[in-house]
Amino acid sequence: MGELRYRPSFRGLMKPYELVVFAAVVVLGVATTAVYGFGRDGGLDLVVVALVNGGLAAWHLIVDDTVVDGEGFTSTRFTRAVSMSWSEVQEVRAEPGVRVVVVYGEDGRRLRLDDVPAKDVGAIRELWTAGRGEEWQRTLRLPEPAPAAVTATTGLGSAALIAAVIALLGLVVVSMIDDGTGLFEVAAAARKDLVVVLLWLVIAPLVAFTATLTLSRRRLRDEWPEQAPTD
Repeated sequence: MGELRYRPSFRGLMKPYELVVFAAVVVLGVATTAVYGFGRDGGLDLVVVALVNGGLAAWHLIVDDTVVDGEGFTSTRFTRAVSMSWSEVQEVRAEPGVRVVVVYGEDGRRLRLDDVPAKDVGAIRELWTAGRGEEWQRTLRLPEPAPAAVTATTGLGSAALIAAVIALLGLVVVSMIDDGTGLFEVAAAARKDLVVVLLWLVIAPLVAFTATLTLSRRRLRDEWPEQAPTD
């Protein structure tokens, strides 16, 4: 088996909660800007934040990769590259909740082979066993990971946290709108103000909660399909 090169994919770029936050910033920033115009009430600032995140994502997709061969592996992330020979690796495996192959060094340090999907763990183990050498000896014992079942509480914590973060962000934006338009200082707010308040403080947190919960459970089911849902 020759050299294997794994490149980042947009699908694997973010964890579910990161994807939800990023999407919320983009959509809500654009929506606020469309209502109030560029350069007013923080809408443009949110668009700028989204563009910065998009630039980082583009850098990740272009520069980062993981190369695996018969000698070992090299994983590059932004400006940092980690290399390890197979003789230094004590274990190669897939673990619950992790979308990529995981390796353990001689000191017990756990490293993720970024962009190497967990389904390829068999191929990576073949390279490891063939390349570690005849003198290789195991010096570290690790317990086998127990697959986690999808239960009624799976993902609730992260979903509630993301909803709270989006709501807090909404309070900041609504406060900025209030400073600029006096939203809470008049008896009857303009319809566009009420729409933005409803969008940021009610709809966005509910959508963020539902999306994060759904993506978290779907991800766990995809990674460990042998675990029957118990919720």
